[in-house]
Amino acid sequence: MKTTEDDVVEIKPTINTRDQLPASNNPRKVQDRSTTSAASTVSPQLLPVPDLSRPEGVTSIGKTIVIKGTLQAGEHLILDGKIEGEIIAPGHDVAVSQYADVQADITATTVTVLGTTKGRLDASNRVELRASANVRGTITAPRVAITGGSKFQGAVASRASNTLTKKTTPN
Repeated sequence: MKTTEDDVVEIKPTINTRDQLPASNNPRKVQDRSTTSAASTVSPQLLPVPDLSRPEGVTSIGKTIVIKGTLQAGEHLILDGKIEGEIIAPGHDVAVSQYADVQADITATTVTVLGTTKGRLDASNRVELRASANVRGTITAPRVAITGGSKFQGAVASRASNTLTKKTTPN
């Protein structure tokens, strides 16, 4: 089945109250137990169908997850847990949440940091440190954005074509 962005999925409501029971197998018709006369209609929520033909998605590494070693991804990553080692997501974005503790080298298209990161951040597009970020290491990217309030200790190497120019930033 081929889907488009205009397709919608019907979410059937679940009746889970003491006063309402399904009138039949049709989940949109609800019968009120107190009056037991006419059935009313519940309108479904309609959501767009995701484009399932695209190979990329988003994977979230939860707060309680601990990974030691190499994490390779062919999709976008949201990191909430503790990761030690190396994170490789070429052609995709990596977001380090405020809950994450990452001691790893990260290679991705865009790296956005809100949490604690120690290691090399290598992005082919952009590295962004948000206000809650605490980063120690080297940043290599054509564009770097450091928001006020973030903590950064290390070096920034900006890409101009295939050459690297080192710039050291103060604490």
